[in-house]
Amino acid sequence: MKLSKILFATCAMLAINASAGVNLKDYLYAEVPTYEAKAVLGKVFMHDLSVLDRVAVEVADMQERPGGVKVVFFYVGRMSTLINTELYAMSFDSGWNAIDGMMLGYTGDTQCVKVSLPDGYYMETMPDIPYSIVADTLGVERTYRYGTSIVGKFFNQVGNLNSYYLINPKGTFTQLPTKVSAVESHGDVNASSGDDPITGEVEGLYSILGVKLLDMAHQPLSAKLDLNEFNKLGKEFVDLEESSADEPATSPSNINVSEFARWSTALGLRNAEPFLTWIAKNKGKEAFSNFMSRAVLENEFKEADWLKAIVPSLKDKKARQWWQNWLMQQGL
Repeated sequence: MKLSKILFATCAMLAINASAGVNLKDYLYAEVPTYEAKAVLGKVFMHDLSVLDRVAVEVADMQERPGGVKVVFFYVGRMSTLINTELYAMSFDSGWNAIDGMMLGYTGDTQCVKVSLPDGYYMETMPDIPYSIVADTLGVERTYRYGTSIVGKFFNQVGNLNSYYLINPKGTFTQLPTKVSAVESHGDVNASSGDDPITGEVEGLYSILGVKLLDMAHQPLSAKLDLNEFNKLGKEFVDLEESSADEPATSPSNINVSEFARWSTALGLRNAEPFLTWIAKNKGKEAFSNFMSRAVLENEFKEADWLKAIVPSLKDKKARQWWQNWLMQQGL
């Protein structure tokens, strides 16, 4: 093997294995010190690492698998009111070198599948995000319920969104399609009729675009971004933003547009070199820069700081200059 290839392989391993030496068994069910939390989460974290200066990272659980691979679950921000609690899963080899990982969810993300409802109907979501590993599959379950407060009507639909990841023997995760199921009871409330509510499995009320948003935000680091497909999803949210322009900011559609702005920016910056270079080369065709503008100007999770730190290190000179100009236009 040529020396250049050896050096490249070595550098790649160092980039992936930034968390080497942090034995997470020492922190099981406890808080990880900030400097070690930054080293552990590294490239998997969906915000600028400076966010970890103000929120705690806890090791929630871990499982050791055949071959020495360990799967570790983390809570981020569970003891803070600054952010919604985020749940991450990561895999490590026997030397505690990071292999792969992703954000599995965040408190309240089930709201992304909410649809617009008539007056008198409401949606409730469960605050917890239960997770489990069965054989070689990691599963995450989200539950929501629709009901009604209309007198004389009974409506109760309980839906489940189940996200799955195949744990490969070498420790990487493969994201599988989300499955949605629902059970509904409905009918008229009339004590004199003696009729029971009708109950059965139904297709369920949920936003298909909301499911796509959740799948996007929770893909593993090892799943290389298909930027053309990612851009197609971005255009769907451009269309959604335009169609919901006259709706209140609290409408399900506008909430999802805001969520897409936040998480598409985060996912892009987690894959910064190809993502930012692609945008610069596809100006006029890309669907992200306007969403990124919203995210960095709000800067709720230090998105502006994250982007400004990355731009000077972009390898493509023209892309670097394009983003420097873009930042100036944003007043950053």
